[in-house]
Amino acid sequence: MERSIQAVCEEFSRGNFPAVYPYLSETIEWNFVGAKPIVGKAVAIDALNKLIGEMNGAGLNNTNVIVSETAIVIEGFCDYEDDKNEPAKLYYCDVYTISGDVIEKISSYGVESKE
Repeated sequence: MERSIQAVCEEFSRGNFPAVYPYLSETIEWNFVGAKPIVGKAVAIDALNKLIGEMNGAGLNNTNVIVSETAIVIEGFCDYEDDKNEPAKLYYCDVYTISGDVIEKISSYGVESKE
């Protein structure tokens, strides 16, 4: 069963990256604000596979989804343990530029909190 592009974007924001790989444009551009952009499907998949290992035990929760014809915006938060094994939280916002059923661009924003 084919997934809607909204469901695909929600999977990405929840950290289920492999479910998204078939929907990435060959020229995908992923900008994690403050870092060097990642360009190209193969490069993005490699970076996401590495990120999966770093996210072990993190709980990502999407809290708001906004959808238009060419963009999807997803806000949420991630509970995890920092490098000192203390509870931490990251609030995130992923902005997806879409074309049909393909993701052309992702801009990811994150703010850490020790609340």
